[in-house]
Amino acid sequence: MKIGIIITQPFDPEAGGVQRVTDSISKIFTTFEHQVMIISLNTKVVENDKNTIPVINVTNKKQLGNILKKEKFNILINQQGYSIKLTKLLLKNKPNDDMYIINCLHINPLNFVDN
Repeated sequence: MKIGIIITQPFDPEAGGVQRVTDSISKIFTTFEHQVMIISLNTKVVENDKNTIPVINVTNKKQLGNILKKEKFNILINQQGYSIKLTKLLLKNKPNDDMYIINCLHINPLNFVDN
């Protein structure tokens, strides 16, 4: 299976929570022999010798659309699932019905509990 993971931050597996989760799940997927690519919607490139997963930095909507068409992902994981704007952009650039988009919410569920 071919899996694309979308993040909006520069990909640095030693940085924030979303980057660490992205690094962890990409490694898990590759142990099951899935092809994984990380697509960062950020122009900043972080050099990291430990990273073995391909990372593409995207600078505009057209480039994102071209990558989605070229790579033909089976699954696209949107790590910024709370962003309606990004979700709409991914749906608009979805090349076919064979690609599934999974939106992830990285939030603390306790934010919704009244004390």
